[in-house]
Amino acid sequence: MGNGFRFGGLAGTAVFLLAGLTLTPPGRTQPAAMKLLTDTPHYCAELSAEVEAARQALVNPAPAAVEKLAREGRQLCALGEVRAGIIRLRRAIVVVRQSSGRS
Repeated sequence: MGNGFRFGGLAGTAVFLLAGLTLTPPGRTQPAAMKLLTDTPHYCAELSAEVEAARQALVNPAPAAVEKLAREGRQLCALGEVRAGIIRLRRAIVVVRQSSGRS
């Protein structure tokens, strides 16, 4: 056995989880909280509405990829394949933002 120290079990998991935490120095504000992502049908509906709003805000017609991804995403969500649906809806949002010049 080597001289290295090894974390395992719950202690290793705790160290791994806590390693990502940072403390905010006094007088400084914390950055905006990251939106928690869920894999629920409700989140599918939120993303679908976001795709439609972004698509309608475009000056030019949305690329065909947006329509295809959004359609597939909605169908998958309706069939209970929520994670796969969310992935496609989020890709549709990325494509819309790229086509509008936003990142």
